[in-house]
Amino acid sequence: RPGEAGIPPAFDWSASRNVESVEFQYPAPDRFRAFGIENFGYAKAVTFPIGITLTDPGQPAVLDARVSLLICSEICLPADFDLTVDMPAGTGIDRDSAAEIAAWAARVPVDPASGGLGETTAFLDADTTALTVEIVRADGWTEPDVFAEYGPYTAFGAPDIRLSDDGTRLWAQLPILALDDMAGSLWLTVTD
Repeated sequence: RPGEAGIPPAFDWSASRNVESVEFQYPAPDRFRAFGIENFGYAKAVTFPIGITLTDPGQPAVLDARVSLLICSEICLPADFDLTVDMPAGTGIDRDSAAEIAAWAARVPVDPASGGLGETTAFLDADTTALTVEIVRADGWTEPDVFAEYGPYTAFGAPDIRLSDDGTRLWAQLPILALDDMAGSLWLTVTD
């Protein structure tokens, strides 16, 4: 989700050959303000790790994507383009590319159960002007950020984040700028 305004990127992989499925992974974004609006995204460059399952393993494949996304600088413009990558059978990846992918893959949020997170609670305050989140992590926090998603029409401001003295308990209060009354599940992405 791109923050208060914008459109999320979309990928159509249907023109690919010998590709059964593609798992597109989003590294945790950076938070920034543009045009007076709270946003999150990637500045200058980003590498999106993807997992590809081949229909016929060991055979060549072609990864062909139709990409739609929003590019912002002074103004935001939608962009559509095609990406095509020929993948010969049995080829590996060079060390520099592997390191780049690994660095961005490390920023992909993990399932809370496998990410060492303990008790997590979240609630809307009585007048629905803020969301309060509390998360325990045995290994502690360094410089966390919290991104919340609660339906397509809810927008949150930048969180006020506090840590316990031992750094294992995080409290975050996110101002609610707009609330989706029909929202279902709350999704949290927490970075460190």
